[in-house]
Amino acid sequence: MLLGMCLVTCVFLVVNRMIVAWLYTILVPPSLDEVKLQTFLLFVGPVALIFVEWWIIDFIVDRIGRLTRSAHASRRQTGR
Repeated sequence: MLLGMCLVTCVFLVVNRMIVAWLYTILVPPSLDEVKLQTFLLFVGPVALIFVEWWIIDFIVDRIGRLTRSAHASRRQTGR
């Protein structure tokens, strides 16, 4: 389980890095293009996106768990 989470996080980091680099080239005008800004955004951006992605995954898993628990509870009440 832990190894799987680490692998998923690594994939997220690689994909997030590509997304942030692409957005950086589109959104930051050449007059503001500085090495320090680019380094900061290319480090913080992917890491911040990982927190958002894991929050979304946790939210979805929680919702699915609630749905399955309520489905099992309703089956027990009806006797099926």
